[in-house]
Amino acid sequence: MTSGVLDRRGPASLAGQRAVVTGAARGIGSRIAVELALAGAHVTVLDVRDPAETVAEIVEQGGSAAGRRADITDRAGIAAAIAEAAGPQQRLDALVTCAAVYGDTVAIDELPESEVDFVLGVNVKGTLWCINGALPFLRGHNSRVVCIGSVAGKVGACWPARITWPAKGQCTRS
Repeated sequence: MTSGVLDRRGPASLAGQRAVVTGAARGIGSRIAVELALAGAHVTVLDVRDPAETVAEIVEQGGSAAGRRADITDRAGIAAAIAEAAGPQQRLDALVTCAAVYGDTVAIDELPESEVDFVLGVNVKGTLWCINGALPFLRGHNSRVVCIGSVAGKVGACWPARITWPAKGQCTRS
């Protein structure tokens, strides 16, 4: 197993613990899932995209993982996926919510209400549904919930004009 940010033999060992990471098919969620597994946790990778690549990476490095598609905007569906992740012990030690969308980057006077509803449905309600679904399995022991956000929620984007995000992640106007 390669060495990650967390050393599974050290004080940050997560051996024997169960974690769920949403939005973990790619990006930050994927990296968090891999690091948790490298530290010894069994990680359930949930995403609307196919999580197979993240699960395979974890298993190839000697970690323990399962994955399935799950839509966090579906309250009952995400609750069922999280309950499955809790396993026969009906226990979770960590929930990390990384699933999020950015939405259309248009001038505010061009922003359709449906787009606002979509972004809030994923980023706000979806996160709440994940926490709500996990609570029964997190209570009663030293568990953690970590909600990953974006600086875009605090500082916004380049709103006066349409924007694009090049591979380097820099904001440019078009």
